Parts: sequence; structure tokens; C-alpha cells
Amino acid sequence: MRTPLALAAALLAFSACGSSVCTRVGDQKTRIFGTKTKCEYTEGGSTLSVSIDQSSVSQCEASLSKCGSADTAIVNEWLGCIEGVPACTAGNEKASVDATIACAAKLFDTSTGTPKVSTECLQAFN
Repeated sequence: MRTPLALAAALLAFSACGSSVCTRVGDQKTRIFGTKTKCEYTEGGSTLSVSIDQSSVSQCEASLSKCGSADTAIVNEWLGCIEGVPACTAGNEKASVDATIACAAKLFDTSTGTPKVSTECLQAFN
């Protein structure tokens, strides 16, 4: 069973306040994924993966107006989590994918998939 998590694409494109945040997001995309577009591992017959999007820092900055002040604390907590995700390197895929998914819980209710940030803010990165 293959369970791709496109959620990471939205997550790694996400930002809410200023170019320094967008630059940090871009830096994390590079650090976690390197030249890859996806990180995955298979366990118990299931494949879990996280994907990177191809949005740029300028796209991130252009979208910031969609995020309200209530979104900022949530996004900053998520970004702090992402900064602790291990790089997706050979033999380290499980740790990287699992940590990325754990960080997603900062932005989404894991039982319903409902975003914890405003719909307008989240749509700005789709």
C-alpha cells in the first residue's frame, strides 16, 4: 500500500510573516530534501512519503497577505519543528518522513485533516 503525503508540499511552501520566514522555509527545503523531490520509506508493506513543492521564496513572499495575525504563531511553531527535521539521506528516510509528518500536526488536526490556520492563508500556498 502506498500512502504519499502531498501534505508536505504545502507545508514546505508555507510561510506567514516576512521574507526571513520565506527564506528559512526555502533553506529547510534544501536541507531536508537536497536535490530530491520526495523522501520515502517502506515498512510493513506500506510506503510513506513526503514531497517537496517547487514554489520559490518570491512566491512565498507574494502570498503572505493571505495570512492573518492569528496564523503567525501556528506557522512559527510549525517552522520551528521543520527546522529540527533530519535530512532525508540514505538510511535516514524513516526519521525524516516521520518527523515531517509529526510537524504537520502543528498545522493540521490529525484526526480530521482540518487546517489549524485560516483557509485563506492555506489556500495562498496551493
